[in-house]
Amino acid sequence: MNPKFYLLGLMLILLACEEEAVVQEEPLVFNIDAALRPYVDQFYKEAEDRALSLPQNLEALLMDSLDVCGQGHSPDFNGMFDRPTILINTACWDLLNETAKEILVFHELGHALLNRIHIEGILPNGHSKSLMCAGRDFECSNLPDYTYCPAYRAYYVDELFTEDTPAPNWANRQWREGTILYSDLKESFETDWAIFTNCDPSSYSVMIDSTSAGRPSFYSLKVSSDCGDFLTLRKRIALGSIPPTEAIQLKFEQQGSLSGEGIRAGVFVKNSQNQFIAFNRSIPTTSLTTPFSLQIECLETDSDSAIMDVQWMRNTTGEIRIGNVELLRME
Repeated sequence: MNPKFYLLGLMLILLACEEEAVVQEEPLVFNIDAALRPYVDQFYKEAEDRALSLPQNLEALLMDSLDVCGQGHSPDFNGMFDRPTILINTACWDLLNETAKEILVFHELGHALLNRIHIEGILPNGHSKSLMCAGRDFECSNLPDYTYCPAYRAYYVDELFTEDTPAPNWANRQWREGTILYSDLKESFETDWAIFTNCDPSSYSVMIDSTSAGRPSFYSLKVSSDCGDFLTLRKRIALGSIPPTEAIQLKFEQQGSLSGEGIRAGVFVKNSQNQFIAFNRSIPTTSLTTPFSLQIECLETDSDSAIMDVQWMRNTTGEIRIGNVELLRME
């Protein structure tokens, strides 16, 4: 064989091997579950709009074995994974609406891509300061559902990418006193409560009764349970015919002797698209002697009913007395 042809052939083989090696050594790229992809893409778009460059090797997975709703891991922050990784609990994911899914994914991506940690703190109107708020299974108890409130979303996304974002104007809004839609002096507080729990009926008991006929009008919601799981008492409140309104506020006072994590109070109202929106907040056992209120804003509802619920969180037992309950249309 002509040595020139032999050397040429050998060079071509080596070049081909080198090209093949380059292909095999490509860096890790995105590995994103299809269900999470729209929310991840939106996060990257928000970063791009802010001229931020993020790693291109994110892993985002749905998992059945996770014991919380989500986890976010940065290789620079906790070193558990060699690339940015978020893990989302499948069962939890299936229960969330579109807004809650975005909030959960953005929260975990805040850990994985922005090295954000959990923070506490509230705005002047009582809402959580940040999407990076923390809570059991990502239940930031005073984080508003911003589905129908674009101004809320704008602030929370800005704060996620820029931690020193100032409080927005809407957080300082002072509402005038509203029209009373429901009062425990006008309606029967004791009746029409429903119980929701995974506990065996033999593991708990519930008593609801009136302790006073006039103001302060307190009602006893007493739960004794050794189930160790959630238990919710829920009541539908008739509002009558009301015009569309921007906000509804639930106000009440509470006293109690509880042990455990505490309770969570919530109010649910249908919007003009006949969809329930909600605001709920946790009340620790140390805060059972102060007035309490919940407010749903940007509501635009003409609903004729609302739902109030009081939930005993895991491992909570004891008695709570709720009184002076009012539901108001804010004007």
